[in-house]
Amino acid sequence: MTVYYLGVLVQNISICLDTDVHYHYYFSPDDIIKINMYSDRGPKAVIGNIEYDAQFTKDWNKTHSVRLSIANCITKGYLVDVTKSVHRNDLLTKLGI
Repeated sequence: MTVYYLGVLVQNISICLDTDVHYHYYFSPDDIIKINMYSDRGPKAVIGNIEYDAQFTKDWNKTHSVRLSIANCITKGYLVDVTKSVHRNDLLTKLGI
């Protein structure tokens, strides 16, 4: 498993936590999303301590919502890969800097 971190750049990006009642968790700009990338199960977004399929939704509460993969979100400028920055900040914290 490889761990990635994605930064949220825009409003109205969400992930469906419960498909039965269509409960969506909304991210705010500047939120960091942890992604566990599995070779056999694909990408999983970690919310709290629970993993969910990394299938994002843009504008879920509007009439023209769209479901997006991680690659689509990055291509459209909704998310950005901040993995190197997160690892750098963790290392600096461990070093006491």
